[in-house]
Amino acid sequence: MVDYRSVAKAVPDWIAERVKNDNKSFLVDSQVFDDQFFDYLKELFKFIGSDLVLTSHNYDYDYNLKHFPPLKTVSYELIDKVVMDMLAYYDRNTSAISSIVSSASSIMTFSDSKFELKSGKPSLVMKFLSNILV
Repeated sequence: MVDYRSVAKAVPDWIAERVKNDNKSFLVDSQVFDDQFFDYLKELFKFIGSDLVLTSHNYDYDYNLKHFPPLKTVSYELIDKVVMDMLAYYDRNTSAISSIVSSASSIMTFSDSKFELKSGKPSLVMKFLSNILV
């Protein structure tokens, strides 16, 4: 009989590393794609998409120019990380993903203000699409 603790020593390091990474990915996937996590992301995107981006016109011009572009940039980073990565897992929670994609659509629709574009600033939508698709 072979002691199980001695078997790991016979496994090449590159295989042990791959198994370790696969196990880590499995643990992350099982936690990240939990229903509560989807619900959290759904509410986060809803808040950014409806409560912040759609009401940005209600704020003072200087405040808007200072605070909303960084918020929208971070929103695009979240869309990149969350939506694009999770589309592969659409079947796990279709209602939450649909809601997140809808909110992401609102963020994209209203993220480029006419003031920013008239001032010569690059389009946030174009920057996002260039990073994702090109």
